[in-house]
This record gives sequence, structure tokens and C-alpha cells, in this order.
Amino acid sequence: MKSEERHQLLTNDLGVVTERTVGFFERHLMTIVAAVCGAILVAALGFWWTRSAETNEEAGWTLLDSAQNLEEFGNVVDKYKDKPAGQWARLIVSETNLRTAMPLMFTNREIALADIKSAREGFETLLQEKSANPNVRERALWGLALSLETTSDGNTAKAIEAYERLLSEFPDSIFKAVADVRISNLKKDEAKEFYAWFSKETPKPPEARPRDFKNEGDNAGDKKLDLEDFGAGNLPFHNTSKPDAPADAGKKPEGAGDGAETKKPADGEKPAQDDKPIDLPEPTKKD
Repeated sequence: MKSEERHQLLTNDLGVVTERTVGFFERHLMTIVAAVCGAILVAALGFWWTRSAETNEEAGWTLLDSAQNLEEFGNVVDKYKDKPAGQWARLIVSETNLRTAMPLMFTNREIALADIKSAREGFETLLQEKSANPNVRERALWGLALSLETTSDGNTAKAIEAYERLLSEFPDSIFKAVADVRISNLKKDEAKEFYAWFSKETPKPPEARPRDFKNEGDNAGDKKLDLEDFGAGNLPFHNTSKPDAPADAGKKPEGAGDGAETKKPADGEKPAQDDKPIDLPEPTKKD
């Protein structure tokens, strides 16, 4: 086949393809434009969502970093429940409630149980969130186990199960050594008997009994406290002995000369309150 013929065939094929392509675009132009616009819109929305999420997450970390008390950490939880910052804040609140409540089990059972319940609910909420950081989850499992043990009524099965769950999910947990000991101890009858007895105890804080103090202040309501009321006499720094005499003790007052005469009271006159009577020697009898 000659080159002219091949060129002619190629030209004809190209024309056919062009004609078909142009026809296709003419028929489906609006559909293609709509599809392209939709793709651009989806990409733009995805970019905006990503940037917005990152900005929101950064704000959560900033708020968490500035929190100083349970109320402020609670605000982080409310604003960023499903975000990492909110999860860490919930963990901090729950751990704080548990840590402060455990000593109160010996002094104020009512408040202690309420705080431990709140802590346990916080740990359980974190464990239900699949997006929770592994470190958050590990500490939540430990807190849950402690909560269940502290409030055990003698049946230690739930606490043992929580400790075993911790070791199952985190074999190399930082709590492994202590968890092994707690599991071993909670299986003993002594531990079950102790918690059965302890759960029935209801210690309450002692009633405040105001003491009577003398009001020696200038303002009404100012009360002076004596150190002796607090056993300060037994403290090493509290000296109950009389203070040493001042260095200038025994010196004559200013203006008193060496030959100053002492004024004697008149006959029948009592000495002044501040004047000391002078003991005069009795006259000697003459032979």
C-alpha cells in the first residue's frame, strides 16, 4: 500500500473518531459539566472538613492544656466528647474523682461512693469509645478495676475480671505487676471476708463542735487562739519558760541622779501606791 493511501485511511479514521467524539460531547455536555462540578465540590468539602476538624482538634488541645481544675476539665469533656482532647479530659476527671474518693471510704462513705460511681461511669464511657487512644484505654481499665474492688461487697469476681481484662488487652501494661498481686489477693477468702465486712461499714465525718474562745480582737468576731489549746506546750519550738531579763534591767531611769533623795511620806500619810515604804533602822537606846 502506498503512503498516500495509508495517509488517506488514517485521515478518514481520525475524522470518524472526531465526529463521534464531538457528537458524544454535544449530547452529554451538561452531564459531564455537572459531574466535574460535583467532583470539585466534593473535593472542596473534603478539604474544608479536614481543615475544620484539625482546627477544632487544636482548639481542644489548647483548652485541655489550660485547664486547672475539675470544672475546667469538665468543660473540655462537654465541648470535645468524641475528640482526643475530650477523652483525655474525661480520663483526668475520672482518675481525680477516684483518687480523692478512696481515702474518704474510711471517713465519709456517702461522698466517697458518689465520687467512685462517677469515676466508674467515666471509665466505662471511655472503654466504649473505639477511637480512644490506647494509653487512655489502658488507664481506664485500671481505674475501672480499682473502682470495682473498692466498692466490692465481698464478691470480688467483677474486680478480678476487670484486672484480667486489663492484662489480656495490655500484656505489657505498666500496671501488670500490681494487677497480678491484686488478682491473687482477691481470690483469697481473707480478702472476700474483709470486703464483705467493710462494705457494711458507714463511717461518717465527726460532727463539728465549736469551742469557746475569748474575743480579744478589736473587731467583733476576731478570736484569739491559744497555742496551748492545740498542745503547743509539747512542741519543741514552744518555750514555756519565762523570758530572760532585758539587758538594761537594773538601770536607773533617765533623769535620776546618784544623789537623788527619796521623798518620805508625812506623818500619818500612807505611802503612794507607786512609792515603796522605806524600812528605817530602829533608834538605839542610850545608856
